Formats: sequence, structure tokens, C-alpha cells
Amino acid sequence: MSKLTPPLPPPTSALRRFVVNANSSAPLTWVVSGLAGSGKSSLLLSFPRPLVIDVEGSTHHKQIPQGATVAEVRSWSDFRALLAALKQECPFETVAIDTLDALWVLLAGHAPQWQEHGQLYATFKSALEELRCLGVHLALSAHVQRVILPVGQASGRGGREPLRQYRVDLREKLRLWLEGWADVVLYLCESQGRYSLSSRSSQEAFAKDRTGRLGRTLQGTAEENRAALWRALDLDRSRATPSAAAKPVADSEVAVDAVDAANPDLLELFHQERKRAGLSVEQVRAFLNRRFQGK
Repeated sequence: MSKLTPPLPPPTSALRRFVVNANSSAPLTWVVSGLAGSGKSSLLLSFPRPLVIDVEGSTHHKQIPQGATVAEVRSWSDFRALLAALKQECPFETVAIDTLDALWVLLAGHAPQWQEHGQLYATFKSALEELRCLGVHLALSAHVQRVILPVGQASGRGGREPLRQYRVDLREKLRLWLEGWADVVLYLCESQGRYSLSSRSSQEAFAKDRTGRLGRTLQGTAEENRAALWRALDLDRSRATPSAAAKPVADSEVAVDAVDAANPDLLELFHQERKRAGLSVEQVRAFLNRRFQGK
């Protein structure tokens, strides 16, 4: 007869500070990558109560949503002063940088002599780690460039030919560190007014999702993709967009949104069948709305 294993005793006070409890609402480190015009800045502005640090003037012609704050920096000294202020007081739920590659240019112009001794990399990396220590979501947008990957280096891909894949437009050493350091790397793409948001790597681009809660690819309008993203992560967007929170949600929206939050394979199948039938997401919503209302 087998003996029952007794339960483990609770950790002692000396061990308690090392024990990690699962926390699905813990702040995440994000990289939002994509070509110009793919919706990176708009996505940053939609994060929970964000402070968006605008390095390249990308928010000048955008409507700033309620609950979002924008700060402009035009030099590395400005950025360091802002970081020092945030370490004293950070009333935001998200701190975002738009864009990371523009911030690198500021640092390189501030101290070009550091480049010879590798100090640029260490200084840049240290600044990002200081931001993460603020204890809020950290969202970093970045442009992308095509990178030639050696045979076999692209995950999930066979074949004998090298792969040209979109990756964050930073020096290789910094890019590889960033891709491993971030919790989520999103790749945004726009084609003929339709947007896609990927959280898993493909032959086209690198992406990843350490949370395991995002679908493979979201395809729709930029607004639909952002809404589906926040629903999948169960992040409260009501304070940043009160008008959207007050809007009643139709049963058809619930039905379509359930697909968004479901298994990634189901989401992909849904969009395949929708496109095969020549229907837009809005048409599917309208059909389901009539169906639920008994029309």
C-alpha cells in the first residue's frame, strides 16, 4: 500500500522573499514592432493610463485619448531627467517609448565616444532596466528591418535557404537581448487599410508571447485588433476610453469577441472561413446581431 506524500510546509520567513506566486496581472514588458504607418504609436496610446515618451514627434498629428499623457524628449539629457522624475513619482500604469531606435540615436549623439568601448550598449540597456523597475507596464515601439537569418535559425521553419525576416531595427547584440528580455514582442502590419497584429513568429517577422494568452494573429481594423488584445489580457481600458466603456455591447460583439479570445487555431479558422465567404468582420457582427435579436 502506497503512502500519501505529506503536504510541503509553508516557506520560512527566510525563504518567503524568494518564493514567487503566479500573478496574471503583473506588469509586462512589451516591444511593439512594425514598419512606418503600421499603428505602433496608436497602440501605445491605447495602453492602460500610459505616459508615452515621444522621441521622434510621432504623436503630433494624433488625437490623444482621454487618460493618456504624452511627454516629448529631444535629447538624451532630457530623457535622463524625465527618468529621474519618474523614479520619484510615477502616477501611470504604463510608460511607453516611441520609438526605441530613435532613443538609441539620441544616446549615440550624446556620447559618440562611448561607441568604441561598448558603453553605448551598457548605458542603453541600463536605462531600459531602470524603466522596468518602475513597476508598471513598459511598452517600447520600434521600427523593423529585414534581417538575413542563417539556415535553421528561424524557429518552426525547415528548409535549406536562409530566411529574410523582419526584426527590430537595432544593433544585433542589443536586438537579441531585447527579444529575450521582453515578455511580449508584437509585429504590426498594414496592407490596403487592413491591419494584422502577430504575437508569434512567422516567416515574415519575429514575435513572441510569454503570457500564452494571445492569439496567433489578429486581423481587422486597428481598433478591433487593439480591443481584442486588451480583452485577451483582461486589462482594464475603461479609464483611458470612458466613452467606449459606456457604450452598450451587443450580443453579436460578444459572440465574435469570444472567438478572438479562444484558441489561436479557432481564431485562424474563423478568419479563413470568413474570407472564403467574402465577409468582413462587420458583416459577421451584423448577421449575429440580427440572429440574436430574433430578426
